[in-house]
Amino acid sequence: DSQINLLSRYTNNFYMIYDGDFAGIKAAVKAAGNVIINGFTPKIITLPEKEDPDSFLLKFGKKEMSKKIENAVTLTTFLNRNKLLKLETKEKIEQLLELAEEIEDEIARELFIKDIAAEFRLSESALFSKLKPRKKKKTTTAEEVRLEKYPEERNLLKLILNDGTLYKKVASEIKSDYFFSKSYKEVYEKISENEKNLRNISGLINEMENEETKSIFAEMLLEEIPNMNFDEIINSVKLRKYNSDLENINEQIRNNADNSELYKAKKELKKKILSLNKKVVNRTLY
Repeated sequence: DSQINLLSRYTNNFYMIYDGDFAGIKAAVKAAGNVIINGFTPKIITLPEKEDPDSFLLKFGKKEMSKKIENAVTLTTFLNRNKLLKLETKEKIEQLLELAEEIEDEIARELFIKDIAAEFRLSESALFSKLKPRKKKKTTTAEEVRLEKYPEERNLLKLILNDGTLYKKVASEIKSDYFFSKSYKEVYEKISENEKNLRNISGLINEMENEETKSIFAEMLLEEIPNMNFDEIINSVKLRKYNSDLENINEQIRNNADNSELYKAKKELKKKILSLNKKVVNRTLY
C-alpha cells in the first residue's frame, strides 16, 4: 500500500508486470486488487509462461516489450482469460465482487462492476444484487475469528496446494483434528480424499458443499506462498494442538485427581511440547 500511495502522486494508472508462471500470475492478481481497492486503475502486462520481464526483454527486445505494454489488460480480463489459475468462472466473479465491496468510492465501484459485467457478459443488475448483501456490515462470526486466529493452518494448506508432494509428510504427522478452523479442516479433508489428484483444483472446489469454504479455497490459490520453513509451520500447528490437549487434560485432572493415567498422559504431552518449543522459532499459540 505504501508503494501504491507513493506512485499515486504521479499517476492514477498502474502498469504491472510479473513473471509468466503460476506464482507470478497470483502475485499480479493480488497486487492489482490492492491498486483497485485504493481507488486506482491497474493494467497487467502478460508474459509467456516460462518468461520473466528480464528474460523476455533480452530474448525479444524493446519493441516486443512495448507491444506487450500496449496490450496490457484490466484485472477483470486477466482473471477471466488466464488458464493457469484453474478457477471456475463463478469463483473468478466472486473474487472480483469481493474486491468491489472494498472500493469505497461509489463511482469507482460502479465502473468496476461495469467492467466485470462486460467481460463476463452478465447484467450489471445481477452483479449488484450479489454485491448488496455483502456491503452490509455484519457481526464477525466465530469461524471468521478462527480464520484470523490460526494463520499457520492457512499457510500449511497453501504450501500443500502449491506442492502436492508435501501432503504425505503432513499426513504422517497430523490429522484433520489439528485444524481448529472448521473451514480449513474441510479443505484439508478434501485434499486428503483427493490426494492422488491434487492437480485437479476445479474438481476439489466443486466437491466442497460449503460456499464459504469454496471462497476461502479460491482465495488461497491466489495468495502468495508463505516464505516460511515447512517444518516450522507444521510444528506450529502441532504445538498449538498439544497445548490445547494439555488444557483438556488439566481440566480432566481437576475433575478426577486420582486418575494416574491422566498424569502419565500429561507427562508425555509436556515432553512433546518441550521438544517442539525448541524447534519452533516464530509461533502463535491460541
